[in-house]
Amino acid sequence: MPDAHDSPPAAPTASRRLADLDPPIPMVILEQGLRIRWLSSAALAKLGVPAAALIGRTWYELFPDAEARRAQHEAMFDGGRDSFELKGVPLRRGDCTRFFSLRLRPMRAPDGSVEAIVGVGEDVTAQIQSEAALRASEERFRAISTHAQDLVAICRADGSIAFVNEAVERLLGRRASERIGASVLEYVHPDDVAAAAALLRRMTEESAAAVPHRCEVRKRHADGGWRWLEVTATNLLSHPAVNGIVLNGRDITERKRAEAELRASEHRFQTALWGARSAYWTIDVTADRADVSPEFFEITGINAADWSGEDPWTSRIHPDDVPQTLARYHAHLDGHADDYEAEYRIRTPRGWVWLHDRGRVAERDAAGRPLLMAGTAIDVSERKSLERELTEIAGRERDRIGRDLHDGLGQGLTGISLLLHAFAKRERAVRPENADEVERIAGLVSEAIADVRLLAQGLSPVAIVGGDLALALRSLTRSAAARSGIRIGLTAQPGAAFGLSEDSANQLYRIAQEAVTNAIRHSAATRIRIALSARDGGVRLTVSDNGRGFTPRAPTAAGLGLRIMAYRARAIGGQMSFAAPRPSGTRLVVRCPCSAPAALDGGHA
Repeated sequence: MPDAHDSPPAAPTASRRLADLDPPIPMVILEQGLRIRWLSSAALAKLGVPAAALIGRTWYELFPDAEARRAQHEAMFDGGRDSFELKGVPLRRGDCTRFFSLRLRPMRAPDGSVEAIVGVGEDVTAQIQSEAALRASEERFRAISTHAQDLVAICRADGSIAFVNEAVERLLGRRASERIGASVLEYVHPDDVAAAAALLRRMTEESAAAVPHRCEVRKRHADGGWRWLEVTATNLLSHPAVNGIVLNGRDITERKRAEAELRASEHRFQTALWGARSAYWTIDVTADRADVSPEFFEITGINAADWSGEDPWTSRIHPDDVPQTLARYHAHLDGHADDYEAEYRIRTPRGWVWLHDRGRVAERDAAGRPLLMAGTAIDVSERKSLERELTEIAGRERDRIGRDLHDGLGQGLTGISLLLHAFAKRERAVRPENADEVERIAGLVSEAIADVRLLAQGLSPVAIVGGDLALALRSLTRSAAARSGIRIGLTAQPGAAFGLSEDSANQLYRIAQEAVTNAIRHSAATRIRIALSARDGGVRLTVSDNGRGFTPRAPTAAGLGLRIMAYRARAIGGQMSFAAPRPSGTRLVVRCPCSAPAALDGGHA
């Protein structure tokens, strides 16, 4: 039995009982000075160190940042504070830092004194890191959105604005702070309000989140004008960090203005095409594909549905016009001509229609190779018909005048010449002095007869010599040389028809005649040469002189002659050009196909 004088064993203290229990949660018991007396097994596991390394050390050695609260901790031992909570206290071990929250409460002895402090801890590292990441993300978002060029706003489900960046001042002239709480539909153009409100309502009702919707609206600027915004709206109402609809707005006012101007320009262009009975076309050079505007089908009568298949354009061009049309097209593509221009007939449901094409390369690649060619096509059928009719009328009138001169005036002068010679013969026997005078008069009449015959021959040249253009040109050189005293030569094969029609031969003769006349009258030349040859599947006529040269565009009488010559060349599908051979003079060159374009008959192809 125990000694009666022995005192009973002391009851275990609260802190001892707690230590014996060792609860399965992180706990610590601190003595005076916040020295560690005991840690639960769960706390040791969280800290990752053995108990021997911690027992007896102060709390401040583990958590240096807690030193600032020493007075508050000591107040708990003095009974002046019933509890204390530490939140997110960092524990640094090497390069690793973990965060703990600790709730401290005093443990009292039976006499009411504070024998120790018990702390219940929680590892809040993940929470602290998540909050830090969220704060960083929010800071980045605010920094980016504040300085973004585009408008960024967040509106609630009722359409009130919860956030808007500073771009609202630059885009709409309104302060961001003034827009918070206002309706997102405020200042929207009356014509756009219904669509914008419907979009907002649909976004708040839809179940699928984060699906972007786009719309274009006008908003009134503080200066009273309207700005077009392209808005992308994303429903993030269910996102805990956003809880709203995110709006991204981009100013597209200039783009809308440019689009309106483009539409107006296209309308004017289409109106101009319609008024001129013209069509617009483009050719993808690389793909060798042609696209035409709707006016093309209007002026040709071709069904747009039939404009398909391989080479729909060239396959419809008159066979006689294909060589010169393609030659001019490729001459421009190859850089030998500044532009492309050609006149040709195209087969249509109502017959052959004359088109005048004019275009040029519109796009090139980095190496300068053509990619896209663009131009217009004009219906010139009526003009071509009138030109040919005028040419035929002029030809018939020339032939009539030539016959009248030859058969009328020429015969009359011949009769006068015979009478004068007879009178001179009679007078010589009676009054010899008068006979010489009459003979001189008869000589002048003979010269007039020769001039009439030359003039009649000039008005109807090729027909007189049986369609031989070379022979007609040789007669031209002889008569022109005789009249002018200038050396005029011809290089041509006599009797060669070159596959030319009578009309083509006559037109080439007229061009040569006009060129020789111009050289005689205006160039002060002493030598003129005409050359006629077959070359590259066609005929080439060259008239050159050694005169002082001239400017083809000079506004003189000769200028009209040049325009007539150019017209004659075009009328037979040819092309006329000028050059200045060294050391002086002028060279005119006409190239035309061997067969001339057929007359328009208005029949079907």
